Amino acid sequence: MLVLGNYPQRYRRFGNIVHWRIIDCVPIDDYTKADSVLKDIGTFDQIVFTSVNGTKYLLERLYTISKDARALSNAKIAAIEKAFEKYGKQVAAVIVEPVAGNMGAVLPKEGFLKTIRKYCTKNGGLLIFDEVITGFRVKYGSIQDIFGVKADLTYLGKIIGGGFPICACGGRAELMDNLSPQGAVYQAGTLSGNPVCVAAGIATLKLLRSQKPYQTLAKATEKLCERLSQALDEHNVKHTINRIASMFTLFFNPSPVTDYASAIKSDTEKYAKFSTKMLKAGIYLPPSQFEACFVSIEHRDRNFGKTITAVRKLAFRYL
Repeated sequence: MLVLGNYPQRYRRFGNIVHWRIIDCVPIDDYTKADSVLKDIGTFDQIVFTSVNGTKYLLERLYTISKDARALSNAKIAAIEKAFEKYGKQVAAVIVEPVAGNMGAVLPKEGFLKTIRKYCTKNGGLLIFDEVITGFRVKYGSIQDIFGVKADLTYLGKIIGGGFPICACGGRAELMDNLSPQGAVYQAGTLSGNPVCVAAGIATLKLLRSQKPYQTLAKATEKLCERLSQALDEHNVKHTINRIASMFTLFFNPSPVTDYASAIKSDTEKYAKFSTKMLKAGIYLPPSQFEACFVSIEHRDRNFGKTITAVRKLAFRYL
């Protein structure tokens, strides 16, 4: 299987709506016998994931998934250590985007992911990586080997569907076997593993494997970000650009953006004006300051040139 062959987890389950990847974490408290989840503030999972409480069935999960999650403050190593000192073996799992994409692209601080791994292992909790954005985007397969951290469960989406709705969860057999029909935790969906979505995903992954576009994409994105920053500097527009591989975010923020606390200091009004004007110029950017941009293999030099020309005009007139 293309997905399995490029991830450390050998067992997987498919769904069709990304949100359910989080709810299907329910087996973790059956496995760990703990009842709290730590989540990184500012990531997508802060919005969706709030609790697991030993629930076994779909309706129970929908009504009880909003009580016991604890938040990791500002992606700081000290916050992880403090949380584990307080909760210890009560922690069933820590869920985190290894590279945040839902407060803008924010890379993990040095040692952040390894610290989570260490404390999860020490206390018997599970480390869950949300790689819905990074999976098969930063590189072919998982981002985990880049940071030298192996997660217990991994969630995927977006690229593995080739433009169609799909998601997948993978982990060790001893974890995944908690899901029905092998285990007691119900997981199903009318369109889970839909053959059209799976076929599109397989075709996409085969193309990515054969074409090997990642180095070219990374270089193109790096060049685009350099030109973007230069265009804004020419008009003294304070900004920061975060980038990894082909994903990046332009923050209207004069200081480094390293976590949620620094991200929310960005000038959201200026970004809203900027994205609206860019759209009118034919450049479609995320409408929110707290989203990532993605360069694809279909983008060409002429697209980048048009983007930079529009930025220069807007920076002079409106920013």
